[in-house]
Amino acid sequence: AKTFIFLGLIGFAYNSEAFIPGGTLVTSLRRTHTWKTCQKRLPQGRAGTPGLRASQTQLPGPNVRADELVKWLWNEAQFHPDYPAISLNYFAEDVVYEDMVYPEPFVGKAAVREFLQKTKDMAPPDFVFVVDRVSDGVKSCGLTWHIELKTRPDAGKFANGCSFYELNNDGKICYI
Repeated sequence: AKTFIFLGLIGFAYNSEAFIPGGTLVTSLRRTHTWKTCQKRLPQGRAGTPGLRASQTQLPGPNVRADELVKWLWNEAQFHPDYPAISLNYFAEDVVYEDMVYPEPFVGKAAVREFLQKTKDMAPPDFVFVVDRVSDGVKSCGLTWHIELKTRPDAGKFANGCSFYELNNDGKICYI
C-alpha cells in the first residue's frame, strides 16, 4: 500500500491506498456518510446525457453524467472568478465532503461552501489542479490529478492524488 495525498477540488487529505492488477483502486476511505446521504438510487440501466463540450458554461440538469460534471468542475469551474460559488450550484443541500485531514466530514452545502472558500483563500494564486484521468461513470466516478504552479511550469508536478464523486437522483454532488 502507498500513501497518497488527496486534494479534493481544494481540499487536502492523506490516506492509505493501493492499486491492484486491472487498475482497481483499493482504499481505506470511510464510506458511512456516502450511504447515509445518497440512499436513493436510480434504477439500474438509466443512462446519462451525451458528453459536455468544454465551451459550455451552463450544465444540464438532472441527467448530467458524474464524469462530465467532474471534468467541468476541474477543467473550467476552478478557473472561474466566481469559484467556489459557481461549482456549489451542482452540490446537493446535504452534500458530504470528506477531507481526511479533518476528523469529521463537512456536511451540508453551507459547511462545504465555507471550507472551499477558506481553502481557496489560503492557496497560492498560481496553484492549479490538473486532471490526469477520469473514470467513466453516470452516477459516480473517480479521477486522478496532480498539482502545478502556473507561474513555474518548469517545476512540474509536485503532488498527485485521486478523488471520488457521487451524484444523487437530482444529478447533484452528494458525496466527495
